[in-house]
Amino acid sequence: DEAEGVDDAGMEEDSSSEEELSDEGDDEDQGAGLQLKPGAYAEQRKGGRNEFDEDSGEGSDFEELQVVFDNMYPQEKDFHGIKVFVSDLLDGEAFDSSGLVDAMLELTGKVGTVVKTEGADDVFGIVSAVSLRSNAQEKWAKQVCKFVMSKCPSDKRGRLEGALNGSSGGHAGLVVSERMANMPQEMALPLMRSLFEEVGKYGKAKFDSFVFLSRYLVD
Repeated sequence: DEAEGVDDAGMEEDSSSEEELSDEGDDEDQGAGLQLKPGAYAEQRKGGRNEFDEDSGEGSDFEELQVVFDNMYPQEKDFHGIKVFVSDLLDGEAFDSSGLVDAMLELTGKVGTVVKTEGADDVFGIVSAVSLRSNAQEKWAKQVCKFVMSKCPSDKRGRLEGALNGSSGGHAGLVVSERMANMPQEMALPLMRSLFEEVGKYGKAKFDSFVFLSRYLVD
């Protein structure tokens, strides 16, 4: 069975971000400068397979297709593309995913990256970090916190609850990192590194912990 939960790795200490995430700041289009561009990845596709699948052996008739992924700040036109990725964030439970997308779009130009193929508008991935404390009264934030608490082991509930609601003086950020299953894994690390650099640059009352939602397999 597949389940979704939170473990110790889901909360990470961070000392770099010192200002609160806001929608003020540099409005320069990340797409123009392409601050982060992992580059071109050659994919051999046939029936949905690519070079990252197991070796097909000699004599195959796979066609090599060069794919270039562009990375840019999320824009309003990406709303529905991003929503596709976050709608299942709570393991199939219905929640205000539109509200979460709106919160991410408020940070455009400052924090967050969408991945697209060169010259196309389809969203292939999204990475962002949103303040749970600043959005504590928003429906989506309440639903996310309730879900996270329901999955948390009993011996960690006190620590987690204090981080989520800020009662312990902490400031938690929800990290959203979703992408197409067949995207090159090599992109994951630079995307996450770029995110934390942005948070460190534009952050407000600093995040002292981050919440990651991830799936794990149980026997």
